[in-house]
Amino acid sequence: MPVLPQGQVVRPFLRDFGPYSSFGIIAKRMNYLVISLLLLASIAASCGSRIRTSRESVIAPKSFDKVHELTKKFNIERLREANLNSGDLEIRAWFSCGLCASPTGYILRRTTGKWSGILLGYRDDELKAREIREPSEGWNKSWAKLESHYILSLSDAESINCNVIAFDGDRHQIEIRQDDSYRTYGYSNPEMADENRCKEAKEILAIYDVLKSDFQSQE
Repeated sequence: MPVLPQGQVVRPFLRDFGPYSSFGIIAKRMNYLVISLLLLASIAASCGSRIRTSRESVIAPKSFDKVHELTKKFNIERLREANLNSGDLEIRAWFSCGLCASPTGYILRRTTGKWSGILLGYRDDELKAREIREPSEGWNKSWAKLESHYILSLSDAESINCNVIAFDGDRHQIEIRQDDSYRTYGYSNPEMADENRCKEAKEILAIYDVLKSDFQSQE
């Protein structure tokens, strides 16, 4: 190395920026930080994707817990885990609210072409499960009305920015099991006027109108 007249050594320029120099150590730490941040961002993105694609996780946790408590009370297995034969269909429609002790549930089943149903909810201040009789207009006509409001194909409210958040609000949730497929979608406070109000909110309200008029009104 060249030596100055005073005997001082001139270090090569690159040595000051080597892996063991102060600059090099700082650079390595910055690299670790950047990599860590990228990993965290990737994990967060993947979690976000799972939340959006798992429709059950979109449901307000408390209301869905109550649904599970209700079905467990009457020894009804979760629809996601149910096994249906080819061509069979089961629909579960849940209505819950922040101040409701328990959700009201309509379970409609079509097994080998024959319809049956169960209504879960409070009656005479007691939580009960009762059989739904054939509607006065017939099962097929009631089902046709539900299909006319797209009960099998409505999008989830979150996916189309149609939810309205409110304290102690209402939740309308539909579960569908057909053959070996399962899906669920829901709407929060669809009856409230809001800038996020959409035409699908009117359809979910119409679905519940049919359920109440054709099935819940039976005495």
